[in-house]
Amino acid sequence: MTLCCTRSPRSSPSRPGSGPSIWRPTSRPAPPPPGPLSCAHPNGSREWSLEDLIESWSLTDDDRRLLANKSGFTRLGFALMVKFFEIEARFPERHYEFPSAAVEFVAKQIRVGVSEFTFYQFKGRTAEYHRAQIRAHFGSVRLPALTRSG
Repeated sequence: MTLCCTRSPRSSPSRPGSGPSIWRPTSRPAPPPPGPLSCAHPNGSREWSLEDLIESWSLTDDDRRLLANKSGFTRLGFALMVKFFEIEARFPERHYEFPSAAVEFVAKQIRVGVSEFTFYQFKGRTAEYHRAQIRAHFGSVRLPALTRSG
């Protein structure tokens, strides 16, 4: 992670009795290194043609019924998770796992701005509820963690 630091205003040396300087990171973590992405194109390339997007990322009537009670970034995040699960048979953990062409394609289908996707959180109660809905939609169940018997 690349960091750039600033001095905390509460620890200014110009104030009598102030403690030692505290340095805080001011930048976000660097993006992941380039490499193979999830949801890679079936032929191994990173480029998605319109035909490939239509085949893999088009929402079905059943998918759209699941989206009926969702709006904004929740609607887009959920729609992308449905298609990602259908393609990968797993759930994504980060935004960068989605091909940008697919995000744009799905956003146009449901009439939500592409930038809304940045607000979708993959952790938390909402995402957990979404994953449960998607599992039920595809007829899969969550298996309990294996425990070691002594």
